[in-house]
Amino acid sequence: MKKTNKKEEAKKNLDSSMWRTERKINSIVLPIAIVIALVSLIGMTWFAFQGKNNQKKVSDLSQEIESMKKTYQLEIDDLEERAIKAEKELEEKNKEEEKKKEEEEAEKSIGFIEGSLSYPSSYIPQNMKVCAQNLKTKKEYCTTEQLYGPKYTYNVGYKLEVPAGEYNVYASVPEKSTEKAYYSEYVKCGLKSNCNSHEPVKVTVSKDQITEEIDPVDWYNK
Repeated sequence: MKKTNKKEEAKKNLDSSMWRTERKINSIVLPIAIVIALVSLIGMTWFAFQGKNNQKKVSDLSQEIESMKKTYQLEIDDLEERAIKAEKELEEKNKEEEKKKEEEEAEKSIGFIEGSLSYPSSYIPQNMKVCAQNLKTKKEYCTTEQLYGPKYTYNVGYKLEVPAGEYNVYASVPEKSTEKAYYSEYVKCGLKSNCNSHEPVKVTVSKDQITEEIDPVDWYNK
């Protein structure tokens, strides 16, 4: 009987000791768990805050980069526009210089246009003017000097000194300055009633050569 009581008492003592031990462990573990939980929460909060800050910094940096790209793009576009403009100006300048050079060369290559004069009247006006217009430069070379001799249709003619090139030739009188009598298809056709075209004929002049029988007498082109 005594042995049984001793066993029960020993068991009780053991259970009491284990309970006290477990209580001590719980009293230690619980604060540690709370501390760990708090540290974790603080850490998560800090990382979340840092993440938002980093995200904001990245967003701000992206906006700054976009702004810089737009600024630089405007500058690039402006430079490209200036370059195109400068290229066009240079091209125009080169064309003008080339044209001037050609004109100077043409001025040195002199040729002549010669022909007869007439007028729908009983006389040929003394103040009649004959002009040759260069088809390329639109420059005109004129004379009011009349030449006389049997080589001309009505014994009256003209002779123009012009640079080599291509021309339209016409005659006019001051009192009818708006009328121009061209050397035309009508003249080449013989001034006949069945000739329909009054289109000016292109006259080609070569260096040191006389282009003859260029008669600007189409006074019927109205």
